[in-house]
Formats: sequence, structure tokens, C-alpha cells
Amino acid sequence: MASAAAKAWVVCLEIKRIQTWLFAVPKLQAMVGANAILAKLLSQTLVAKAEENGAKLPAGVDRTGGTSTPKAIPGDPLADWDRPLALADDPVLVRHAGRFHVVFLDFAQAEQFVRAAAVAIAEACGDVLVAAHIEPLTQQAKGWLQGDRIEVAAVGEATAGLVALESPLLQPCQASGVGFASKRVGGRAGARKLRVSDEVVRRREAFSRHDRATGDDRDLVKRFYQGIPGFDALRQQNDFTDLADGGYLGVLCADGNSVGAGLAAARQAVPAGDYFAQWYHTEAYFLRTRSRIRAALATALAETPGLAAGAWQTPRYRLLMLGGDDILLVARADRVLELAARMCKALDALNAQSAVGDSGSPTTVGVGVAIVHPKFPFRRAHELAEHLMASAKRRSRTENCVDWEVVTAAALPDLQAQRLAQWVGRAPDGSLAIASLRPYTGQGLQRLVAAAKPLVPDRAATDADRTARIGRGQWRWLAEQMHRGMFLGELARRELRPQAREMIDKAVLVVGDGASDVAQPKPHDMCAHWYPLGATGTGTSAWGTPLLDLVEVAHIHTLGTRGVAHEDLDDETVEADTTATSDLGPRRGPSGGAP
Repeated sequence: MASAAAKAWVVCLEIKRIQTWLFAVPKLQAMVGANAILAKLLSQTLVAKAEENGAKLPAGVDRTGGTSTPKAIPGDPLADWDRPLALADDPVLVRHAGRFHVVFLDFAQAEQFVRAAAVAIAEACGDVLVAAHIEPLTQQAKGWLQGDRIEVAAVGEATAGLVALESPLLQPCQASGVGFASKRVGGRAGARKLRVSDEVVRRREAFSRHDRATGDDRDLVKRFYQGIPGFDALRQQNDFTDLADGGYLGVLCADGNSVGAGLAAARQAVPAGDYFAQWYHTEAYFLRTRSRIRAALATALAETPGLAAGAWQTPRYRLLMLGGDDILLVARADRVLELAARMCKALDALNAQSAVGDSGSPTTVGVGVAIVHPKFPFRRAHELAEHLMASAKRRSRTENCVDWEVVTAAALPDLQAQRLAQWVGRAPDGSLAIASLRPYTGQGLQRLVAAAKPLVPDRAATDADRTARIGRGQWRWLAEQMHRGMFLGELARRELRPQAREMIDKAVLVVGDGASDVAQPKPHDMCAHWYPLGATGTGTSAWGTPLLDLVEVAHIHTLGTRGVAHEDLDDETVEADTTATSDLGPRRGPSGGAP
């Protein structure tokens, strides 16, 4: 029941399990369309409903906190559009990442908006679940104080459109497997038409509007694309197979590190109890975080060769999620790790050149990359990328870290069990021998990508170059022997052709021999490509090698039907920071856990 003393009411809506809804239809066009539907819902539809129902800030409240608007992050394509702190009298406080918060001066208007929003969300998104509550605010001498929240029953459950299952004339949707087919839609050229549900049709239509949108009709992702130098929206691919360009597909999932801890630090100077002052500092922190991540991603996309960094090149990536500090992107597998390395490098540069007077903590991310066949179930690939992102976060929450996995089988493996079985062995002295340095720091991945370039197979290479490069069969043999133990791996390395062994040794040296927590790490006396990793979580010393990581990165180009021929192999690769620390700090074992 409404309190008579309350002067304002904040309606808080949150769409639950948003990613489940976004990726319910495992087709690229449908996923992009779902993002467009969500963006329109949060930025236009709910805003209009709030205005219709009388949303308004209390008199005398200034959303800007009475201070100047924080400086825009250089390179953020959305800097001129995402400006929540510059709108002094806007009653909408939050409208991103599936959340919508808006202020009303009357409780009845707030309740009426909740009902109208429930109908709008159901019309746009179907059977998503929406959590809603109302926060009462009371004006006192020291500011606006928040009272006990008023819970509102979950809204948005689908009840309409149900049809009797026993009807012999209906069949399930062939695109999602959920709902009944009502229309036929075309797919790839020459492919048969699919019978799909109304939900799939709605997503495909939203995709078409998204791709054609101009001016104020552009959603967040379209505005982001058009802020990237050299981006050609007319040549974007609409299918996972075309996007992979004859190779494998990279699914990149990134998320900000220690966001909660950073927010707590940003709030230290906030007056206790003042709701709108708390909101200002909270939104300023989130704005700075997401702007830095967007700017770093835009820089990486523009600079990564092979991802359409120039006119008349076909873009080989698609953003599937760009909400807050969360990023989900699909791209060509042979460029996705270089993209991740460049993104980490750009983020480090932005942290280093933070605006004067900015007391916020540096922004870092954990990145997971799943490299799969383009026809691999996307839901499973996304799940793997999230697990790898969590692995990267366990490595460090103060540095940019990246983990990846290549899946060539039809089924998704148990990642932890597979890595323990394939990577972890014993050295003759009883210490652990870990045949990988994953997860890598951002600087470590930059060194790895640069060092792997000379190992990349190339049909255009001279006979001398081919002799120096390790073939796929040799790599498999080397990997098999390294999985059996440190010394067997060393013997297999020594059996390689002299030119190939020399090239690999140079690459390992670039990645492994640099300043780190272990000052100038000395290789193992008998195995030159193994380096000390320090104590693990069990207190046991360990040795690790980047050799398998190097060769795997080099041979991502050979996956799929493209083979080893590739037009971009001679382009520039990411420039490694040779003064940066290497990736050889104390570790807990594979995937960041105890071996």
C-alpha cells in the first residue's frame, strides 16, 4: 500500500533470462533481430509508455548531480548518443541491459505504467518473464531517501496464442523447435523454405528493419557499426557459414572485471542516503566502464586485418550483444584471437590516458573465445565461451585476460576434465608439467599472436618457407607426445626438421622469455621450451610451455573448407609490446583452478 509521506516512486523493470530469449532461435538473422526488438523496446516503446502515464522527476531534482558532465571516452562510437548524465530532467534513469527504471510522482500512475509496460513487453518479446518492483522515495533534509521496495507480481508470462496440440494441420517451427509454424520463409540461395512460427517471422522482420535503418531509427548496434572507420554495412553477412568465410567461427564473450568492487569505490564520496546522488555516481561509473569497453572494441575491429577495416571489404563479424560491460560477438575464427588481443591493448591504452581528475579504477575485462564449426549449435558455443570467460576472470581481475578453446568434435567436451587430461603431467622431479599457458593476459596474447604469424601455413610460400613451417600432421604428433609428458614432448620437438624446429624455438622465446613475476625466467635445463610457473594452488612448483598454444593459433587458419590458402596472411598482425610482461606469473593450474 502506498505511503502518504512518499513524494516519488521509482518503477524498476528487469527482463529475466534475457540471453535465453535473445538466442532462442539459433539463426544469425533472428539473433540480430531479437537484439533490435529489445533495443526498440527499451529506448522507444517503454519511454513512450512512461510519458503517456505521467513520468516526471520531482521538482528541484537535477540528474546531473549539479556537476559538469563527465568527459566522453575518446573512440567510443556511441559517445554522442549514450549521454544519460547530460539530461537534467529525464525521468528515465536506466534503459539498457534488459533493465528499465523510471520515476513517477503518483503511485497510481506508477502502477498503471507497470500494467502498460507488461502488455508492451509481451507484444514485443512474447513469453519472457519480467520482474517488477516499485521503490518509494521520501524527501528529507539530507536528500531523497529510499523506503522499503514494493514487490509487483512477475509480468510478461505468455498466455495468448496457444493452439490445441492435437490439430493434425500444425507442425513445430523448423527454425526454433518451439511454437507452431505459420509461415514459410526463404533461407540461403537454393535452399528449401522453412516453416516457421510468428515469433521467428517477427525477429526476421526486425532484422530487416535494423539493417535498413538510418538516422534516428538506428538502434544502439547500428550506431556502433557506423562509428567504426571503414565499415560497410551494405556488405554485412547474414549467415554463420558466410560469416566464417569457409573456415571456423569464433564466438567471443567479454565481461568487465570486478564491477561491483569498482562501483563501491566510486560511491565512497556519495552523500549517505541521497537516492539521486547515489544514482548519479552509479551511472557515471557504469557509463565510464561501458564507454571504455566500446571504444576498445571499436578500435580493435577497425585495426584487425581481415575483419573489414577498409572500403569494399566484406565485414566478417556481427555483434549479438552490446549491453553495459557485456559483449557477445561472432567473427571469423582465424582473426578472433587477434581481435581479442587488439581489444585488450586498446583498453590498456584508454586506462593509461584516463581523464585528469578521474578517480575511477582501471577498466579490465575477461574474454572467452569458443572456436567452432559454423554449424555447431550456437547455444553450446555460447555456453563454452562463457565458461572460458569465467576461466579468464579467475586468472586475474586486475588485468585483461583471455582464454580460448578450439572444438573440432561434434559434441562439446567437459572442458575442465579435457584440460586436466591433455595438459597436466609430471616432470621427472615430481613437479607439475602443464602443456599450456592459458588463460593469457592481454599482453601475453599480443605476444602469442605476433609470435604465431611465422608459423602460419601458406600455399603461396616458397619451398624454403614450407620446409620451415610445421604441418598439421607434425603438429598432431607433437601434441600427442607432449600430452604424454615433458621429455617425450621434447624428443618429438627435436625430431622436427631443423628449419621448423628453429622457427618454433624463436616463437616460443618471444612468448616465454621476458620480464614477469619470475624475473627473467630460466628455461628447464633439458627442455628449452618449458618455463617455471611458480607455485600452484596445491603448493607444488610447476613448469609450463606456450608451444602447443602457438601451433594451435597458427593452425586455426586450416580449419574448415578454406584450407591453408588465405588472402590475408600477408597483412600486418598485432604488434606485440616487447617491453610488456610475459604471461608467466604464478598460476593455479589449467582454467585457473587447482590442478
